[in-house]
Amino acid sequence: MRMKTMAEPQLRWTVREEKIFTQLRELAKRYDVGKLVLFGSRARRLQAEKSDVDIAVYDCADFRDFAFDVEEKVDTLLTFDIVNMNESPSAELVAEILRDGVILYEKV
Repeated sequence: MRMKTMAEPQLRWTVREEKIFTQLRELAKRYDVGKLVLFGSRARRLQAEKSDVDIAVYDCADFRDFAFDVEEKVDTLLTFDIVNMNESPSAELVAEILRDGVILYEKV
């Protein structure tokens, strides 16, 4: 599957990444997340094999449970850095996400 980035047109992902992203989208739907954005080294395609998965979460009423389920239910040994974008993120983080972010899920 191909996904839009916030800064670039489209990218291809590995089967392993697609599996992770599919599970993240399913959880985002279950928790009624407004938008889920991949950022950091994986969004820039500069990750090392064991780099974490950085995700920005917008408009999630039950963020704590969502983050817990991401850590517990997504089938990977990789770790996650999960940021609640509704809790005043730094200007630098917002700029990075706008520049490099890849939208994994957006509620319509």
